[in-house]
Amino acid sequence: MKDAIYNTYFFYFFILICFIGYSQNEVKKKVYYIKVINEFAAPTFDKQGSYFEYSGNNSNEEVFFSKYDITAFRQAYPNSNRVNLRNAFILETNSSEIASDLLTTFPEIYTAVEDITDQKAELSTTTYTPPDFTTSAIRIPFDTITYDRSELLYIDAPKAWGITDTISKTITLGISDAKVDDQTNDLLGKVTYINPYGSSLAVNCNSLTTHGTGTSIIAAGIGDNGEGTTGVCYDCDIIATSWEFGTGYNNLLLLAQNGVKVINMSWGVTSSLPPDQYTASSSNCLDQQECINEIVEDYGVVLVAASGNDTSFDSNGPNLLYDYPASYNNVISVSSVNHWYTVANYPVSETVYDPPGGDKYIEFIEDSVAPLVNIDSVLPNPVGVYSQYWNPDDTFMHTLNEEVDILAPGYSISRYGVMEGICTTNNIAGKYGSGTSQAAPIVTGTIGLMLTINECLTPAEVESILKLTTKDIEVNPMNNFAIGYIGAGKLETGNAVEFVNEMRKSNGIATIKDHIFYRYDFDLQKFNNDLIIENVVLKDDVNVNFVVKNSVNLKEGTHLVPNNNGVISIKADNSINDSCLPNNNRQSVTTSSFENVKQDQNTGLTIYPNPTTDTISITLKDRLDTITIFEVYTMQGNLVLSQANIDSKNTIYLSMSNLKSGMYLIKTITKNNEVLTSKVIKK
Repeated sequence: MKDAIYNTYFFYFFILICFIGYSQNEVKKKVYYIKVINEFAAPTFDKQGSYFEYSGNNSNEEVFFSKYDITAFRQAYPNSNRVNLRNAFILETNSSEIASDLLTTFPEIYTAVEDITDQKAELSTTTYTPPDFTTSAIRIPFDTITYDRSELLYIDAPKAWGITDTISKTITLGISDAKVDDQTNDLLGKVTYINPYGSSLAVNCNSLTTHGTGTSIIAAGIGDNGEGTTGVCYDCDIIATSWEFGTGYNNLLLLAQNGVKVINMSWGVTSSLPPDQYTASSSNCLDQQECINEIVEDYGVVLVAASGNDTSFDSNGPNLLYDYPASYNNVISVSSVNHWYTVANYPVSETVYDPPGGDKYIEFIEDSVAPLVNIDSVLPNPVGVYSQYWNPDDTFMHTLNEEVDILAPGYSISRYGVMEGICTTNNIAGKYGSGTSQAAPIVTGTIGLMLTINECLTPAEVESILKLTTKDIEVNPMNNFAIGYIGAGKLETGNAVEFVNEMRKSNGIATIKDHIFYRYDFDLQKFNNDLIIENVVLKDDVNVNFVVKNSVNLKEGTHLVPNNNGVISIKADNSINDSCLPNNNRQSVTTSSFENVKQDQNTGLTIYPNPTTDTISITLKDRLDTITIFEVYTMQGNLVLSQANIDSKNTIYLSMSNLKSGMYLIKTITKNNEVLTSKVIKK
């Protein structure tokens, strides 16, 4: 059905198939997503053997829950600071009637009960080069000695490494995935776990445990230990956690609260619904979007996700599919591009598909978003194939849609599992695998390199720079069939890192060139010197706000032609003096609960009410001291409210009605020069 939601999660890497069956007499466990009016109205349970027994003091609820076998009950987002997310719970039971019974029996407590049983998750798939970096000019599928990484040349990673290699800084990446093997040589000493995940799981091909390890190595594998290969950001560290259904989104919050700067998510759920319809389809989906917003807005973390491995085309053209979290707002959605050959240097060792009376196809052509390219009678402009002759309505291609932001190499990448001898070679693909699971961590590692240069970049700035420095492959006739569905273009790691470096330097010259942009918002206001825009068209719905300290040079071929929906502002401001003083968002939150208290026992302040919708009172516990200055900060360290020269009061009142929902830090300075801080939640 066109409007159906396909409740299947995918890890986007190489294809592994598992069969899970139920006997006719087996009772299938049901999983429900429950929303209550507030978290304090939720029922409480104690575990007794295999089941949870009601332990609250509501006699009606006690009678109600005694009729059902409850096998699990937990808060869906225990680490969120947003009230709406803290009102969400997961209930597991053998009953299929409890959902309707809850809503009819306790309408004053339960606002939504959704069956999410079938949402099952599945894994998706000056130059410097580190010593462990090796490449091959052609694919060598059954050579398990050469760990060839030609895709890193394709994105010009050596240029980026030439800039970052002399910088002594370690950026921490978050990996939300299957088990990450912290004992493999390429990750030794750089992986820690949150919400301890997978440390006891065996590493073998059949259990998918190579997926998280392979993703981590692509993003941040050690590059100079004489073992294996190298990651894009080989000096980055990793905090890993589980992607698994029911806990994955809250675990993203845990990663953010423990100081990671960027999170990789090579997994997702596939739907035919675009984002506005998908988020409106259920409370669960709406809350997932809000969780993502909290991570990006309140913690300043960049989120990167694989766009999916399901083709968005059939024989009639576009038949779009979307994957989540990739298609949610505030997530950088990554799809795949080919990188191995040009048409001119296509080797005789590779296959030419030449059916009787049909067109000739070749594969792995660089800058093509289609795995196959039709070269018959159309040279010098080969055409990407979205409907192949032997299976026109199910051509293998990674997911493309208007939510895709950027492309990275994701076709025919060397697989960690095979290179380490854990998995055997595939009969056709050999040691190579294809999937946006492999493309996404290339982008994540690139962001790690960018943050190595400037750790203070915001998520919006990171996304803008990634897009502005891409190679524009949408103008390539080979990709005409996918216009509007391939993001800003092909990732250029070298260009992105160079751009950040030039923005930062007092004598830097940041350059944007050779591109047509007709959408997206670009907001960069911290150029410490000059900006050059060369052979760039900024048109239609594009929104641009560039502020530079010195000069802007619009070179030949540059045209600024926005429509009524677009605004372009480019100006100089010689007062700019951007220097990075990174704010550490780490809260060391490793437990599964957040103390929601009226009085913070660890400070000299009493905040009431907390959480609040409007006015709070701030009272010093030391009755002999008085408040002289107060300041209110976001969790990113941005000052949003302040007042000095207060008339020496022990209690002051502060209105937060104009602030967005979220967590804030209250800082006070007293008459005795004591600095006191406490947190408050604005609903």
